[in-house]
Amino acid sequence: MSHHSVARKCLRQYRANWNRSCPPFVGEGYQLYKTRRITCVFSFIGHVAVIAILLTSGQYGVSHRREIRRQVIDVITDVSPYVLPFELTENVAREHT
Repeated sequence: MSHHSVARKCLRQYRANWNRSCPPFVGEGYQLYKTRRITCVFSFIGHVAVIAILLTSGQYGVSHRREIRRQVIDVITDVSPYVLPFELTENVAREHT
């Protein structure tokens, strides 16, 4: 048996088993999956809530941009708690003496 005939046999077997293992989306040979109305309602309500949150947070950011900018600048420029104190190590102390 040559390599090509083995490959063709595997391909035929794969195609034959495909419809049994993976039902098609258009419902050929299988029924379509039923959807519930309540899931569509929950999805719609969730999307509306997320859009409302984004719009209100954007409106808040635009109306309070000066305060937000001032706080961000204060946080960025106040790095004194994060600066480590300078210490001379033994090697540096020997070089300077």
